[in-house]
Order: sequence, then structure tokens, then C-alpha cells
Amino acid sequence: MEGIAIIGMSGRFPGAENVDAFWENLKNGVESISTFTDEELKAALVSEQLLQHPNYVKRGGVLAGADRFDAEFFGYTPREAEITDPQQRVFLEAAWGALEHAGYDAERYAGAIGVFGGAASNRHETMYLAANQDVVAAMGPLQALMGVSRDFLATRVSYKLNLTGPAATVLTACSTGLVAVHQACQSLLMYECDMALAGGAAVTLPQKQGYLYQEGGIMSLDGHCRTFDEAAKGTVPGEGVGVVVLKRLEDALADGDTIHAVIKGTAINNDGSMKVGYTAPSTDGQAQAIAQAQLMAGVEPDSISYVEAHGTATVLGDPIEVAALTQVFRNKTDREQFCALGSVKSNIGHADAAAGVAGLIKTVMALKHKQLPPSLHFEKGNPGIPFASSPFYVNHELKEWQSDGPRRAGVSSFGIGGTNAHVVLEEAPQVEVSAANSEHQLLVLSAKTSSALETAAQNLQAHLETHAEQALADVAYTLQKGRKAFSHRKFAVASSPEEAATLLLTSDDALTGSGSLAAGEEELECSVVFLFPGQGAQYVNMGRDLYQAEAVFRDHVDRAAELLTPHLGLDLRTVLYPAQGQEAAAQEQLTQTRLTQPALFVIEYALAQLWQAKGISPKAMLGHSIGEYVAACLAGVFTLEAALELVAARGAMMQELPSGSMLAVILSEEKLRAILPANLSLAAVNGPNACVVSGEHEAVAAFEAELEQQNISSRRLETSHAFHSAMMEPMLAAFLAKVKKVKLNAPQLPYLSNVSGTWITAEQATDPAYWVTHLREAVRFADNVQELLGNASHVYLEVGPGNALGKMVKQTAMAVQGKAYTIATLRHRNEELHDAKAWLRAVGQLWVSGVDIDWNSLYGEAEQRLRVPLPTYPFEGKSYMLQPGVPGTSKPSLAKQKNVADWYYVPVWKQGHLTAAALEAPKRWLVFLDDAGFGAEVVKELTAEGQEVVAVMADDHFSRLEDNVYGLDLRSREQYGELLKELQLAGQMPERIAHFGALSELDDSDTGLDRLEAAQERGLHSLVYLAQAITDQGWTEPVEITVITNNLQEVTGGEVFAPERATLLGACKVIPQEYPALSIRTLDLNLPYADAPQAADCVEQAAEELLSQATEEHVAYRGHTRFVQTLEKTALLHASKRGRALRQGAVYLVTGGAEDTALQLTRHLLQTVGAKVVHVAAEEELAAVELHLGSSADLLCISADITQLGQMQAVIGQTRAQFGGLNGVFHAAGNRGMGMMQFKTPDAIAAGLDEKVKGALALDAALAGEELEFVVLFSSTTGVVGGLGALENAAASLFLDRLARCNTAHGTRTFAIDWSIWKWETWLEERMENNPAVQAHMKQMREEFGMTRAEGMAALAAVLGSGLSQVIVSTQDLHAVIDNQQAYTMGAFSQGGVDASLRKEGDADYVAPRNETEEKIAGILGELFGVGSVSVLDNFFELGGNSLLAIQLVARIRQEFMVELPMDEFFAAPTIAGLAERVAQTGLAQDELDELERLLGEIEDLDLDEVTARLLSEQ
Repeated sequence: MEGIAIIGMSGRFPGAENVDAFWENLKNGVESISTFTDEELKAALVSEQLLQHPNYVKRGGVLAGADRFDAEFFGYTPREAEITDPQQRVFLEAAWGALEHAGYDAERYAGAIGVFGGAASNRHETMYLAANQDVVAAMGPLQALMGVSRDFLATRVSYKLNLTGPAATVLTACSTGLVAVHQACQSLLMYECDMALAGGAAVTLPQKQGYLYQEGGIMSLDGHCRTFDEAAKGTVPGEGVGVVVLKRLEDALADGDTIHAVIKGTAINNDGSMKVGYTAPSTDGQAQAIAQAQLMAGVEPDSISYVEAHGTATVLGDPIEVAALTQVFRNKTDREQFCALGSVKSNIGHADAAAGVAGLIKTVMALKHKQLPPSLHFEKGNPGIPFASSPFYVNHELKEWQSDGPRRAGVSSFGIGGTNAHVVLEEAPQVEVSAANSEHQLLVLSAKTSSALETAAQNLQAHLETHAEQALADVAYTLQKGRKAFSHRKFAVASSPEEAATLLLTSDDALTGSGSLAAGEEELECSVVFLFPGQGAQYVNMGRDLYQAEAVFRDHVDRAAELLTPHLGLDLRTVLYPAQGQEAAAQEQLTQTRLTQPALFVIEYALAQLWQAKGISPKAMLGHSIGEYVAACLAGVFTLEAALELVAARGAMMQELPSGSMLAVILSEEKLRAILPANLSLAAVNGPNACVVSGEHEAVAAFEAELEQQNISSRRLETSHAFHSAMMEPMLAAFLAKVKKVKLNAPQLPYLSNVSGTWITAEQATDPAYWVTHLREAVRFADNVQELLGNASHVYLEVGPGNALGKMVKQTAMAVQGKAYTIATLRHRNEELHDAKAWLRAVGQLWVSGVDIDWNSLYGEAEQRLRVPLPTYPFEGKSYMLQPGVPGTSKPSLAKQKNVADWYYVPVWKQGHLTAAALEAPKRWLVFLDDAGFGAEVVKELTAEGQEVVAVMADDHFSRLEDNVYGLDLRSREQYGELLKELQLAGQMPERIAHFGALSELDDSDTGLDRLEAAQERGLHSLVYLAQAITDQGWTEPVEITVITNNLQEVTGGEVFAPERATLLGACKVIPQEYPALSIRTLDLNLPYADAPQAADCVEQAAEELLSQATEEHVAYRGHTRFVQTLEKTALLHASKRGRALRQGAVYLVTGGAEDTALQLTRHLLQTVGAKVVHVAAEEELAAVELHLGSSADLLCISADITQLGQMQAVIGQTRAQFGGLNGVFHAAGNRGMGMMQFKTPDAIAAGLDEKVKGALALDAALAGEELEFVVLFSSTTGVVGGLGALENAAASLFLDRLARCNTAHGTRTFAIDWSIWKWETWLEERMENNPAVQAHMKQMREEFGMTRAEGMAALAAVLGSGLSQVIVSTQDLHAVIDNQQAYTMGAFSQGGVDASLRKEGDADYVAPRNETEEKIAGILGELFGVGSVSVLDNFFELGGNSLLAIQLVARIRQEFMVELPMDEFFAAPTIAGLAERVAQTGLAQDELDELERLLGEIEDLDLDEVTARLLSEQ
């Protein structure tokens, strides 16, 4: 066969994000195999037993970022992306990248494109889908099957990229990738397709896992692949993805493709059964495949100077492979050691289904660079391979690839099961490249998001700086023809790669442009309106560069000039394009209206013909005064000859009239007519407040002076005559006679009339009197524009010199709150810019605005441009991975446990040594210090280890106390924001935060009530403020927070004090769920006071934890022992001494008022237990409680505020007076706090905590001295599970847990019961009435998993009997509930976006963004929602927005516009229009922003001495 050209490649391999990085690693001899830590292996669910096995090898080649995928780019929902095998995802991205590398947009390629590829077998189904059956059930079995099955790999690419050639998935184990290449070549040779993608993908799951070495197996003992070496013991697992783009060689040459190498021949076969075993290789089988490929290629073995071997480095495989090669080569040559051998497996391991294509890409890169890269780890040959007498040697160093003829190579890939593949490659032929017709080039870039567009620009800039060998014309051609156009667009016009590289990252209005199309606009055809300017825009040499470079333009100028010569008495070209030194004389001539008008007509007419030749035709036209003649001519009203005759006559007649003046006035037509003198005429209405008056010199001067007295702005125009005024009347009859001699036709293209202000009619256009009226009456340009603005798809192209009409169009659009995209063809007279660059700028602006460009028309017929390799699309991947489970084990069910005895869990502290690795590099730290100096000692340890630490001390105001030390009022949210702003400006935003603020010395002199407020300031509130401030700054980089406490956890018994500090643990639980960038762990030390004897040990322990990569959520040290908290299931047995029981006749006090749980408890105590009950309720609830419970001699309902100590003491007194004593207390107050933390204030938090926390402390104080059998505190599982909006509930629950332990240690048997949901617990549902879907979900959860009264009371009795101070009662598997909660975090929600069905564009009430601010906010909102367009009047919350997204939206707006936007203002105006108005009211004006940016840039350029000097001069 003649050959198959490889015209594009895409690859990602261990240590290499693309094929260029891959080649750098190969030529430099880099081994890209990773060594895994025990923590990484445990995270991959490798068992402890396997980890400790002496033959377990902790190495492998890892494809970085395989968990990440640009789901939005390819139209996947987050759930679809999660269930799809990462191999399908990376192959899809590689397929897109390979096509772009080849320089093709599949949508615009006329031929059929085939797809051939395969993937490895991995554990996506058994470890990931099997462990997430709820996700599978939600998506449906068919969707899950398509995501997990390799069968769909090729067809999914064809579907997503709209490829119509054959699509076949290949599965031949290790040879898959190269077999796919063979099949693609066959399909091309059979003309089944015209281009083909071929390759393979392999991603092991979980990625970071080792393997168990087995003697005689294919895996290496030491984790190194030593192909052909005597020490070879096997290969190493690797990963990767590679795709090549193939085309028939003759077609590739004809199409100007970059040819990286040529496939001369391919062959595949199978070993059959003539070998040792199914998995063993066969010498004869391999030899036959190699020989057949060489035969197909028509080349002799001794012309092949390199073979990329399969090279698994096994004792059996390597000798067989060399023997097979030798057998083939020896048939034709006796030469020895002339052909180099190598194997990519020594670099990246065995990439399974991608191994063959990895070897192919490696060899293609070697051919391109004419270098042989080293095969690694080769020192001495395998004694079973007679290298000395064979044609082969192992190339173990980088060297130039010498060859007498064309360089050729073989590539082998052999699959387990016996399918062998071999490919013969030849270096690419030399291609002749034509010179570019123009030195100026238009580079275009687009992306689906603004951030991807910026990345693409940066990537192209870096590429241009390092690839000077590429012709800029080829780069431009490839970007234009070889990339799909997305909605975010950018262009640059440049004359050299250096200029292009600079322009890509700067904003130069003369040479660059950018813009974004609203959703769907890129699919719509924009309609171009030609604008033809009138007198005043002309200048000498307008379009001269185009005249020299563009034949179409030149031909039409020449013809028109020749036709005009008899009428003008001169060749107009001598005025338009004078000889050097004649410019001033020509400019003087051009001011004569007899020449001005024909000159403008000729240039505008020729430009219009040029645009139409380039594929840009008008859907409508609008000329200003003389410009309407150009529109009429193009519409067929006049022939060119007739138009030129009329224009010349018109100009000549005007020239003969007396001179006059014209004055532009900044007034509306209505106001101007009211004051216009009778001796002046209204000549033009150019805008809502832009008119022109015309008349005799003296009259105009007098009116100008009158306007000045009235403070009305005006400006004299540079004209020779008073056009469109009564001064034109002497010529009207003669001009009418002239027009009557010309044949007038009905227009064939729509254009607008300056006379009527609306569309021209056939009657008007063909009436000679119309053209006389047109000459005399006012130009109604503003009305023309108003008519056009009704069509939002219009793009306004000024076809003539300058941009005056474009400005007028924009002014009119702004006046009606609209927008218009205007473009100038030629430079303004004062602009110094080459005409060809100006013209290309206009092409770029048309493209940015959504106009479809015929790129072929930019290049001459004889100009052959090449498609060249350029950076491909910068995918913006997010991590989409389900949580894995161990194969053979199922994920714990979320179903309700039938037996109440299975509901009980307790927190357990277990010894756990610090095994996590130390930090690999210094981090930026922010440390909140305690008052006693403990934290300061830890800071010394951190700085001694090279960490960058900023410390914060409590103070009464924000200040910088010294270098890297700040003072801060811990009670002020604003000051946390000031601190973080300063850190962000200084480049010191923390990567890690240590919070010592809650450390407290034991002080029994105060009650818990007295200490409550201070504890919240130093703990809970401080952490909330910190999270809020980080979000306010728009900071999204990960931050790890460690909160250090003392004696807050009961680990060894009885050490808990001051439980009111425990509320901060609620923040620690909920913050990571509401703030995806923040993670929190706690460290509890046994430190009764700062200078205690054990303080030094504690400093060391704290420093070691902070400097490690440990991830356990809760850690505690007691003495020298480290403990880690876990939650364990337990059976509750009755404890004879510690256990308690409910007794008939006993007296119990119940708090909780009208809460359903409290009412149900009281009824149980009365009706089932037969006890006497005092039920406490707030005054406003008392009547409802009495109604619900009814009357009974054993029931006393009392009104009291349970947070008030005095009132609770009175309740105790009343209880004793009524029933003679008190035996037990149930604190069952409900939770009322909810809502996102970002919007919380201390008052709001206190309101949510008071009943549970303050109420418990008041009750505790009121019961002082009472001899009670027990106290039961009703807590919640929220403390261990968390939940969005659950700050107060979690904080209160964790407080009650600690209070129970503390009180029990002090002699009062206290039980904290962490209840899960009750059947009757509807309060949260009721607050969700505006979100029916969430409300329905909550109802379903309550009905499915909630406790009945009987179940709950049985659990209560069991807990009392156990004597345990804290028991978690969960109707579902607690660990499954905690795992499931990850699906309900802020991070999970923000990935999901909003359903695309919420898009509003096209609806009758849709309102598009009307200004730049609204456009930017709409863009931010669209990114957050994952939709393309939102009406500016749509309510954020009605669209499905929630407070989670609101936090992100407000943070982004603050960052974008540099404004303070309080959340209450957002809630007051939750629409794009409302937010834009708030931004306008509070933000800096654009010119102020530009000035600020300029000043900041100026300051950045100053050195310290200059700054000092300027400050001194200011003083």
C-alpha cells in the first residue's frame, strides 16, 4: 500500500499530560512510575493483610487526573459522568484532542470519520457501581450498562463528536491499541471512511494500588521494568490513553495536513494453540505477523533501523520476542546489530489496552525528532538472547537516528490470548509550502467558558514562543478551519508569531477583540447590515493597502475610476492614491464635493464587492446621504454606470452652489425644532440627541452663539456646503432632469430610506422625485436605526472609511436600552493601522459576533496552507468518581433496620499511631492564638520547620502588630474579612489554618451560663466568621483547618470540663459540608492550663499533627498516647449499678413545650409508665399544650422560659409543692435553627441554640443540690452526621453530649440520646413550602425511616438501662447515613447545577442582558446554574437557585466588580437586573476602574527606592 498518514495524535501517560511532555520524558530517560504510601493504598481499599505481605509491590504508573472530566463540555450530567468508566471519558477527551491536533473540526469535515479503539478491564463495575446501587437505580440499568461496558467506547465517541464512519470497539487485551490502528488502516484502504481515529485507554481502578509479585508471573519484583536485561523479572502496571488520526497518504498530502509519520504496512494474527499455554507468547505467531506487515509495507528488513518492542521484561517473553524478530530479519539479511530495540514499558509500565498506541506514539515522535530515546534499566543483556549474533541491540541512551535512506521502524504489540499486531512506520515525506499571500494573519480562539478561553490563549501564546518554525499563516489557517467555534471568542491580528504571542494575552482594541454569544447564538445565523457612510469620513489613501493586496477590491476601484474619468475630467485614482509627495494636494482636491462624493461611492462600492467575494453578504443595507446611492446600486436600483453618472452630476452641481455651513447639535429633534430659526434647515437626525442643522454661514454662526448662551453643546462640521438645506434648491430641477434620464429599477435587496426613515419601497426607488427629495430633506438616520434595532440578530458592518455610523447606531441603541454590535471595515483617518490589519480586524469582529465566515475565501487560489499541530482544547475537568467499595462486599444499606436492638451506636476512642507522612513542602499558615501562650509555642515549632506562619491575637481592633502578626477583635466578622483581604493582597492566603482560640483554663468559680457567651466568641462564632470571610473573598483553593481544644473529649473518663465550648464541634462538622474548599479536623489535648507540667509534651504533639498529612476527623492525646474517634455499633445490656428505669408513680419534669416529641414523651410517661409529669412550655404555647395533653391529676403544665434560671428554679419549687419531689428530668426542647452558615449572625445562632443549650445550662443550675435518679438530654444524630443548614442543631447536639458526660462525672447520672428522625417530626418540612421537591423528599425520608413512639420509647428504656452517658439511636446503618450525607454537601450540589430546562430564552417574557454589567452577571449565573441564558428579570430563587448558590454568586460578583454587596441586598433584588443596579450604585465607574488599574500597574513597576522618593515628594 502507498501508506496511511498519521496526521494527529493525542496522548496522556504517567508523568505526561500530552505527547510533547511524553517525548520529553522519553528522550530524557525518565521513569514515570510512582511509589505509593500506605495511606494512599488504604484509601484504595487495599487490605492491611495485603499491605504487610512481603511480596506486595507498592508501585505503578498513574495517569494523573483520570478522575476528572469536562462533563459540561460533552453534554454529560454529573451523574452520567460519575457512572461512566473513566476510560471512556479519557478516550473521549483524547479523541477530541487528536482531531484538533490534526487540525480538523469534525462538524465541518465533509468526509466520513471512523473510530476504532478499546479499553482495559478494570473494577469500575465491581468496586464502584456495585457499591453505589442507589445511584445505579436512580440512573437506570441501561444507562449504567452504557457507562461501564467497554462495548460502547467507540460508538460513544462517534455520537458525541457526530462522526459517521465505522465505529468499532476492539478487545484483544494488551494488543488492543495497535489492533485498533490496524483496523482503522484497513477501513481507510477499503474507503469505508476518509479519516479514522484509533487508539486505546487504560485506567486501573482504584488508581493508586500495587500488586502481589508472583514468581514466574508477568509483574516485576522491584517495581521496575528491565526489558531485555538479565535482571528482568517482569513489567509494572501502567495507565494511559492514546489516539492517532489516520488518513490515506495521498489525501493527506492533497489536504495540506501535517504528516507526523507514514504507516507503510500493518498486520494482525493469532498464535492459535501451538504454544505452551493460552497466556504464553509464540515465536512463530509473532514472526508471521511481523513478516506480513513488512510484506504489506513492501520494505526490506534491513531498511528498518528501530523496533519498538512489546517488551514485557519477562524471562519467557523477551527471548521469544527477539527470536521472532530475528527469524523474520534473517530471511533477508545477515547484518548484525544494526537495528535498535526499545520498549516504552520501561518508562511508563504496561499500559494494557493503551500499550500498543503508546509505543506507536513514542516511535512517531522519535521519527519526527530523528532521535532514538533510551530504553531504561538495561545494563547487561538477557543471557537467553544472543544479541551479538542477531540484527539487534538495545538502545539504552539518547542518540541521533542515523539512516542511509528514509528512517523506518517497526512497532509490536502482543496480547494475552495470542492476538499479535505489528506496524511498519516510515518518516514523513518532505512537503513544499507556499508563501503566504499576506504578511498579516487573523488568529481566532473560542471555548465554552471564559476561563477555558483564557487558558487556550495562554497555551497558544506559549506554543508560539517555542515553535518559531511554524508559519503564522498556517497557525491562523488551522485555528480558523480546524477548530469548532464556541460561544466565548477571541481574536488577534498579527504579522509575526512574536506579535501574536504578545497580543493573545493583552487587550489592544486596534488588533484584538473578544466576546461571548448568549446560549444558542452560536447556532443561529447572524444577519449582517451594511452601513455606507456619507461625506466627512473620507481621507486620502483610504483602502490603499487593500487596493494593493486584494484583486477584487482593486478591480472594482479601477473599473469605477475609468467609468468616472469622462465625468470628472481626471482619473480619480490620482486623488485617492496619489504619488509620494502629492498627498497634501490630493487631500485638498478631496475636500471638493464634486470629488468627495464619487470617491466615497467608489471606495464603499468596491469594499462591498470585496466583502461579498469573501462570503459576507448583507441582509439589509443603510446608507447615510450619499451612502444610500451605494445601497441602491447594490440593490439593483441603478447600474454601476448610471450610479456613477448620477453621483458625479450630484457632486458637480453642489460644487457650483454657494458655500454654506453645517452644525452638529446635542439636542433631540423635538427640542431642536422648537428653537430652530426659519433661515436654517434640519439636515440630519443622527440619534435621539444628535441632530445637524444646515444653512448660510452667518445664520449658522448666529445660531451657534445662541446655543452657547443656553449651554447647549454644538460643533461645526468640516463641510464645503450646506447639504440637505434650502441652499440646495437651485440645483433641484437640473438634478431631477438628470435622474429622469436614468433607468430606475425596483430594489432586489432590502435597504432603508433616509427620507422616510423606514424601508425603501419600489415606488420610491423608481421615482426620480424621490432622489431630489433625498438630496434636499433631512437624513432620518436615527429612525433608520430604530427600524433595524427590532432585529436582535443584526450585526452592523460599516463599509467605508472610519466608524462614524457605527457610533451613531450604538448611541441610538443605548438610548432604548438595547445593544448593537458595530464593526468598521477601514481604519479611522487618525488611526495608524495597516488597511489589511483593519480589514482582518473586521473579519475577527464579525466572527466574534456570531457571523459565519468562509475561511477559504481569505486565502488566494494558489495559496496552499498547512494544518499544523497547535495546543488543543483546555478541558476544565471536575472530579466525578463514585465512592468505591471492596469487591464482594456491598455498601451498607440505607434501609430502616427492623429490630430496634440494632439501632445503637457509641463513640469509641481507639489508640491510633500517627502514621501519616509529613508535609512534603512548606505551607502558608494562619494561626489563631490563645491568650495563655500555648499556641505561640506551637508557632515556634512550625517556623523552625520552615513553615510560613501568620499569627492572629485577640485585640480590640484590627491592626498589624508586627511582621506576620495581626490583632483582631474576635467578635467582629468584618475584621476577619479585613485580615483575609490583607493576606490575599500580600499573597499570604493560607493553605492551612490552626485555631487555638478555644483553648480554655479550667475555672469552676463560674457557672456554665456565665461562661457561655465567651465560649461562643472564642469557638463557634470565630470558626463561622472565618468560613464566611474566606468565602467573601471569593477564595476557592483548598484550606485545611485544625481546631485545637483541651479537655473537650472524654477519652479516658471524667476529663471533660466547660462543655459549653463543645458547640464549636458543630461548626467543625458542618463547615466542610457547606464550604467545599474547607476541611476541618479537631485535636483535643489533656491540658488543664497552659503552663501545666505536660504543656511541653502537648506542644510537641500539636506540632507533629499539624506538620503531618493526617486526615482523621477527631484526634485526642492523653499522656503520650494518641487516640482516634470511631463510631461503633453496640448492644445495650442492662447495667445493674449504673442503669436506670422509668418507674410508676415517679415524678418527671419534661421540657419542650409544644414540640411533638416532648408531647409524645409526656403522654408515654402518663399513659404507659403511670408516672406524674410536670410539662414546661412557653407562655404562648401553654394553652395548646393543655389542649393536646388534656387534664389529669398526674399532670402539671407550667409556663416558663427555660433559658431563665430564676423561672426554672420556680418550676422546681412548684413541682415539689404539687407532687412532693422530683425523680428525673427530660430536656426535650426542639431545634429551631436552620439556614446556610454564610448568612448567620451571632444573634441568629443564639436564637437557634438557646432552648437546647442555654435551656440545658439554666436547668442544670436550677437542679443544683437536687437528688435525682437521672437527667435525659434529647440530642440528635445531626451532631455526628451534620447536614446543610444544620449548624445550630449539630452544635447543640454535641454540646448536650458533652454536658451529659460532664454531669455524670460530677455525680448526676445524665444520658444524652442522639435521636434520628421521628415519624411526626415535620417542622423542617413546613419551612420548605417554597420548595415542593425538597419538601416531598423530606416527607418520604420521615415516613420511610422515622421512629414511631413505641420504637422510640423502647429505645429510651434500653438507653436508661445501659447506664451509658451517650448513645446514638439511628434507625439506619449509621455509617451508611454518614457516607450518604456526602451527596448532600455544598460541593455535591454546586457540581449538579440547575436543570437545563430552566433556560428562558425564546420565551415571550425573556429579557436579554442590556448592558455590560448585566452580561457579566448573567455569565456568572449561567456558569453556576450550568445553563446558557437567563432572563435578567427572572428571580434567582424561582429558577431553582438556593442559598448555597447564592453564596457563590455574591462572592463572584464581589470579586468581578470590586464592590461590597451585602447578602441582604442580594435577597432584596435577586434578579440580574436588580443586582446590576446594586453594582452600579455601589461600584466604581468603568473609567475609575480603568484609572485604578493603570495606577496599580504603575505602582507595580516601581522599585522600593522610587516609592520612597515619591512619598517624600508628596510630603
